[in-house]
Amino acid sequence: MIDNPEKYQELPVTGTNGFCGLYGSHEPFDQATLERLYPDHASYVAGVRAVVRQNLDVDFILPFAAERTIREAEVSDIGS
Repeated sequence: MIDNPEKYQELPVTGTNGFCGLYGSHEPFDQATLERLYPDHASYVAGVRAVVRQNLDVDFILPFAAERTIREAEVSDIGS
């Protein structure tokens, strides 16, 4: 699960971070990958909302963080 979808995605661990098993890791997507995953802004925001709901349901994030993450997605330029 992810807390900030703009920066992190559910990805297999690549081994680039020796502590990834303990602390997590992320690999930023390039522009081409973002465009393929999120062809428009609405699909990006919908994806963020879905993941935020999953994270809330299993108590990975608090409501204030969920709201902030959705707001950040809504004003982002991903999919624009």
